Amino acid sequence: MRRSLLRGRPPKVIQLRIGNCSTMHIYDLFIREESAIKKFLNNPNEALFIIT
Repeated sequence: MRRSLLRGRPPKVIQLRIGNCSTMHIYDLFIREESAIKKFLNNPNEALFIIT
């Protein structure tokens, strides 16, 4: 707790577990998950979001 007060919250991470794919496929995933990503970014208690 003390460390988080000094340094702030850890960074948010969006992890892609999708293997080798095209940039267009990654773009489509982000578009498909847009509302879930926005919820994640607005939730101060979440630090990791995994897209499969």
